[in-house]
This record gives sequence, structure tokens and C-alpha cells, in this order.
Amino acid sequence: VFASAERPVFTNHFLVELHRGGEEKARQVAAEHGFGVRKLPFAEGLYHFYHNGLAKARRRRSLQHQQQLERDPRVKR
Repeated sequence: VFASAERPVFTNHFLVELHRGGEEKARQVAAEHGFGVRKLPFAEGLYHFYHNGLAKARRRRSLQHQQQLERDPRVKR
């Protein structure tokens, strides 16, 4: 299935950077928000958060989950 440029496809994956703390802190933040987490081996301080409760590909953004992460004071971006 190919996605049209007119109709974007969103995923259940988020790239997260914390203000401070390592992998253990990232796991704590992810767990509190219902995400799983993987450390990105090629990027210092960046983590791959994924949410199994969301469809892997969908037509609508998950603003609720994005806003939860943005409001967390430990999340830089």
C-alpha cells in the first residue's frame, strides 16, 4: 500500500530527547506514558518511543500522546 502525498500516514513511533538522564530515565518516562523504548545506537541522548496501544499506521495523528510527552518537564523535544 502506498501513501499519497495528499493523505499522510502517521505511525505509533516517536523520537524523544530528554533534558538529562540516561537510558534508565528514558525507560521511566516511557513507562509512565504507556510507551516502550529503545535507545538509538547512532544518536546520543535520543530514544525511540513506541506505543503498542496505537495502530502502527493510521490516518490521524495521536495528538493526545504527543501532547503528553511535550508537557512532561523531563522531555526536551
